[in-house]
Amino acid sequence: MPKPYTAPIFIDQEKTLKTGFLSKYGYFKTDCKITGVTGWTSNKSKDLDVRLTTIMQKDNERLILNYYDFDNRPVEQIISLEAKPSNLGKGLIWFFVCPFTLATCRNLLFANNRFMHRSNLVNAIYSTQGESKYWRKIFQLQPNIPTTRKILEEPNQKHYKKFYNGKITKRYKKWLATVQQWNENSNERKDLMNKLL
Repeated sequence: MPKPYTAPIFIDQEKTLKTGFLSKYGYFKTDCKITGVTGWTSNKSKDLDVRLTTIMQKDNERLILNYYDFDNRPVEQIISLEAKPSNLGKGLIWFFVCPFTLATCRNLLFANNRFMHRSNLVNAIYSTQGESKYWRKIFQLQPNIPTTRKILEEPNQKHYKKFYNGKITKRYKKWLATVQQWNENSNERKDLMNKLL
């Protein structure tokens, strides 16, 4: 008998349905039934097409997802919606209610041919958790990665303020601390690179 499949699912690489996407395209209008289509692609070919229908009936708001799973069988998944008042006091923030865990969440992952909250996945991790200790350390210390370059060039932006009312800004203080940390870690970075090579 073969060994069961134990490779982890990477949360940040899975197809994700977000309430922000639905809100942006007007799916949460009160007392309306709105239908649309969304999809995901991989290697420039369609991977998954989902027909979205939101029914915003008072006290029975729900999202209906219609799609074909990877075994080419039609699937209809009904997900309840829940609204909470915004912390800014303006309007409502919408949440999915996971059909498996009943957790309120803003993102649903597509795994095992269904949309669900990440807590329902036993072996799910973020991709950085799957990297070795040395690789993560290098990633933290290496200043020539594009995102790091962007941070280093931050004070050169047009309206960037280093000081306000004669005091150093929090943003600039954080930037100085980051640069100081990279300078202090240059020897450690060289040692790690030598170990890997």
